[in-house]
Amino acid sequence: DEFQELAAAPGVEAEACVLLICGLPGCGKSTFCKALIEKARQDLELMGEPAAEWHHLCYDEVEAECRAAAGAASDAFDASAWRRARAQVADLALERLAKRSAPRMVLVLDDNMYYRSMRKGWYHFASENRCAFRQVFLQAPLEACLERNGQRSLAARVPDFSIRHMAEVFEGPGVEGKTWEAREFVSTTLDAHAATTGAQLDAFLERFSAQRGASGMAFWEAAPPAAVEDEAGTAERQSATHAFDLALRRVVSRALAEAPPELAPSRSAMARAWGARKAALVAQLGLL
Repeated sequence: DEFQELAAAPGVEAEACVLLICGLPGCGKSTFCKALIEKARQDLELMGEPAAEWHHLCYDEVEAECRAAAGAASDAFDASAWRRARAQVADLALERLAKRSAPRMVLVLDDNMYYRSMRKGWYHFASENRCAFRQVFLQAPLEACLERNGQRSLAARVPDFSIRHMAEVFEGPGVEGKTWEAREFVSTTLDAHAATTGAQLDAFLERFSAQRGASGMAFWEAAPPAAVEDEAGTAERQSATHAFDLALRRVVSRALAEAPPELAPSRSAMARAWGARKAALVAQLGLL
């Protein structure tokens, strides 16, 4: 349509940006998001003129609310709550866009986003709603993420086997070729191990300030529609892998929940063993 032709042309400036913050549990996503939001609160023209309002949408918080509403255990994976949380975050994003009061808006979405298909859904969202699209990957060694996760409260802690699985299947940004992730300025990778949060923010802002000029065009350029032929076979395989992974997570979660009482002392060992087997099966599917 008319907008797709407009968005596909270079140099079209959007009035909103979808900014994904991706990485393993424990890599510092929420800390980075909160620091970025606070910096933007202090400087409304952080990404150039005119001013922008910023909103942080955290998947973990929304999913926890969905589990609580369903009466599910706070530390148990609930597939239905997971799906409801995804739908609610999308609804919240649309609601924020509709109620925008500043000249511009940035929606900061905080989640693991370890499959490319998860991120591509938000790329389509950005394109369909005339937004720019940017994604940041916070990279830290697995062992560092596990250590940080272990320092969280029990309710906020992610099972180690889940983090290990995410690390095994994590699909980093495809920065080569002509894919949607390879577009200039779409993907930014930051050191989440040695660098402080302040240094991460500086690196992120420098990525755009060096090119943006007065208008911040590098950050605000609208996302064009992803070509139909863009990664067609890969996307289909990723979607199948994602669905398979989710189905196995449901099986493992239910098996643990329904384990006989006499097996309670072995519950952690069973979770690790089944989690490892699930990860191996998902990895196998990804290679087909």
